[in-house]
Amino acid sequence: MSVCLACQPYVFDSMINNTSFRGSGLIARFLYCFPKSNIGTRKYDTQAVPEAVTVNYKNLVYKLLQDKFTFHGDMEKYLHFDDKAYGEFVDYYNNYIEPQLVTDMAFCKDWGGKYHGLILRLCGIIHCIKCALNGCDPVEVRVDIDTFCNVIEIGEYFREQAIYASSLGDTDFATVKAERVLAKIRSKRITKIRQNDLHHICRCTIFKNAQDLNETIDMLEEYGYLRRFTSKGSNNKTVTDIEVDPHVFS
Repeated sequence: MSVCLACQPYVFDSMINNTSFRGSGLIARFLYCFPKSNIGTRKYDTQAVPEAVTVNYKNLVYKLLQDKFTFHGDMEKYLHFDDKAYGEFVDYYNNYIEPQLVTDMAFCKDWGGKYHGLILRLCGIIHCIKCALNGCDPVEVRVDIDTFCNVIEIGEYFREQAIYASSLGDTDFATVKAERVLAKIRSKRITKIRQNDLHHICRCTIFKNAQDLNETIDMLEEYGYLRRFTSKGSNNKTVTDIEVDPHVFS
């Protein structure tokens, strides 16, 4: 089964932190993609996808649909590496994938344990596409070293994305709340504000009360994002003002 999800960040946060999903291996079977945001630099009048690209893509899809395998009964068809590609795959697994399960992929071992399977599936997909374009039988032609190298480049992208995804899942809730406050400050270009007014702006279900927000402000002040200072207001009451570090906006 193929599943494609385009999630809002909060949906992903709930999914990656769901112990049932992670424990069952469901999360480990997804490929992750976190594109760089273009918000703030986007243009309304942009170029359309070139006609040649659209036509070539359509023709490729139709070609693949016309060249589907014809299965006879329960007989399965297998794809095979040639000797050189197989040797490279074995070397890649032994000297790269497996050692990284205790280093770079230590926090996403569930995903990393299935990484070699991803490499094999991508090899199969690209091999079949090449064979369809060249008019040859993918079973009779073996998967070559060029296909394997193409796949490693693609696989490396998804590996880095999976590592990033697991780091988001490990983010503690205090950090999430601090990032929410910073997002409000940036969006409204706040350079100086009363703490009570900031609480009014940030009030939502993520903060239980003013004391909850105060703990987040403590954290942001400790890390140098802002500083607080007190003064006497009306009726001789002590008020707390917040001054934001200008670097927050850059």
